[in-house]
Amino acid sequence: MKTSVHYSFLLAVALVAGCASKPKAKPVHEQGWIGGHYKCAQTRLTKTQRNLGVSHTIEAFPPALTNSASAGILVISVDTNTPAYQGGLRAGDLILEVAHQPVTNLPGFWRTVRATPAGTAVPVKLYRDGKTTECEVVVGREKYTEEGTVMIGLPGFWQGFHPIPTQSAPNFSLVALGWQRELNQPADLNTVEDRFKSSCNPQFKPEGYDGEWKCWLAILQVSKGKQIAGQEVVAKAKFEDGK
Repeated sequence: MKTSVHYSFLLAVALVAGCASKPKAKPVHEQGWIGGHYKCAQTRLTKTQRNLGVSHTIEAFPPALTNSASAGILVISVDTNTPAYQGGLRAGDLILEVAHQPVTNLPGFWRTVRATPAGTAVPVKLYRDGKTTECEVVVGREKYTEEGTVMIGLPGFWQGFHPIPTQSAPNFSLVALGWQRELNQPADLNTVEDRFKSSCNPQFKPEGYDGEWKCWLAILQVSKGKQIAGQEVVAKAKFEDGK
């Protein structure tokens, strides 16, 4: 009896000590950052994209560029305190190349940005007001910690029915159950995206949509992501040869 009481006491002390100890700080990582919001613009959507629906891709591309390219990255918005704005990017610009390499989809565009060391001056080729030009964006620094969660409950969103994930439509979902009333901001028919489409196709007519409700089903959700700890503009890196 004394022995069992002794071990029980030690176990209780260990549990209390474990609860009282400070959680281990998560390591902070760094990656490239330029800021802004973007969408992929291409001459035509693929069959998969049409069937599944992709919110980050629009079917519009300047006719003057179709002989040399078929897709690019459209700048939707960019704040003044970001490397993208300070480097010369503006809403409505169509990015064609980054570091002299064509960019044709958002995942590839973001991989290039995040893999670039902070302080690196990156040449960006873009299409603006009917002309091709270049600017130089000095990549900033974004700090983050890796996060992972497991939740049991009903998420308040619906991503669409995506039975087969692809490069252009990477989401995957099979079932959804739930209901939520939509409280959307009124539709805006004069957005950067609509103006870009109109410039590419004079026959384009802007349309708006205000949702009323949506439904879904999901009981278990497992997620992995990055908790952003900070973003900063950095000076252009200096090299030993003075360049």
